[in-house]
Amino acid sequence: MWNEQDHPRDEDGKFTFKNRENGSNTKESPADVLYHHSKIKAEKDKQESEYKSKLLNILSNKAKPTDVLYGTTKELEEKVKGYGLQDKLKGTMTGGASNVYMSPINRMKDNNQYMTPIEEMYKRQRGYSPNPNYKVDNSEFTDDMIKKAREFIQGKEKFVSNAYKPTPNDVWTIGYGHTKNVKPGDRITKEEAEKLYRQDFKEHADALKAVKVPLTKNQKIALSSFAFNMGATGFKNSDVVRILNTGDYEGAAKELLNYNKQKGKFLKGLDNRRRAENKLFLTPDD
Repeated sequence: MWNEQDHPRDEDGKFTFKNRENGSNTKESPADVLYHHSKIKAEKDKQESEYKSKLLNILSNKAKPTDVLYGTTKELEEKVKGYGLQDKLKGTMTGGASNVYMSPINRMKDNNQYMTPIEEMYKRQRGYSPNPNYKVDNSEFTDDMIKKAREFIQGKEKFVSNAYKPTPNDVWTIGYGHTKNVKPGDRITKEEAEKLYRQDFKEHADALKAVKVPLTKNQKIALSSFAFNMGATGFKNSDVVRILNTGDYEGAAKELLNYNKQKGKFLKGLDNRRRAENKLFLTPDD
């Protein structure tokens, strides 16, 4: 049965819905809501339209033609109450949209099909439709994410105190993969390398602004490692970002594995790093 308590209004007069299974208001993270935005909006608009039609039917010949075009559901409700017809509201708005606002666990059990965490993550992300009016900043990292990214990246970028070239065709490198203004014969302490690493990480984390779709924590960390290795410009121009911005998360994860060559030559070290990034990208957050 529809009532204001079960379906409270937003400031703009729209409804929210209760979870019919446990009677509680369903709450999801902003990212979860974004993934289902299009479906939710369509369902809510459909319910609003159906409810408005029921209100007009209740009012019958008492409703004016202009009510159909300009009357809001709240205004029509007031007219129904004004004519003493509120009892006829019983049984309307039975909460069909509650099927949209299911919790992640309920969605996993939908249609009696169990999904693994990774399948559930991709189910959500496949349902995401890029919205040009929505702004997402994937360069934001919490302290825990920064720590995890440091462990991951420095596990690939071993500390080296003397300037060197990882491969004959590479640029001079020092510390934890630092390349800017490095010259042959340069030396660095571990403390200096840590300072340069923090600067480099911030620059490459900022490059994730090029990704216009929501990312999980692990996806951000995996891509920050990819950007750290590719360079900010190389990352922004990569096919990984291009595919990801279409909403194809699986395709982007697969594309990561193709960046295992340097000047067309396969490098085992790069391949191992891409596989580690791909694995982390595909791992749901704890």
